[in-house]
Amino acid sequence: MRVRPGWWGPGGDRAHPDLGQEPEEEPVDGVSNDDVIVVVDDGVEVHEDCANREVVVKADDAVVILDGACGLVRATGRNSVVEVGTAEKIVLVGVDNQVSFATGDPEVINHGRNTTVSEGGTATPEAE
Repeated sequence: MRVRPGWWGPGGDRAHPDLGQEPEEEPVDGVSNDDVIVVVDDGVEVHEDCANREVVVKADDAVVILDGACGLVRATGRNSVVEVGTAEKIVLVGVDNQVSFATGDPEVINHGRNTTVSEGGTATPEAE
């Protein structure tokens, strides 16, 4: 399978060996805090400032609350709740996920099964 740079490949990897790219390393302790927040630990609870970062929730049964502005928010796991202050784009490809945003008008792409996106939640639009 060919994957364009910047697109997500098999297993949620951000790079693809056919394109000469190395896959991203798994985050330590379930959360990566560079340019991307990646949540991988099942059942984890995360509450922090999104700081205009991209968000990927691969974990199952996670509760992720991100205050402030996020870029792309992607939920690929199962049965997770993701709440953001604002988002540019929300993509759902997992199962039984719920994503909410406090304010704004994000572009929504919902290819998930039994997944929802709604305005609301407990995240604040501006980081504290």
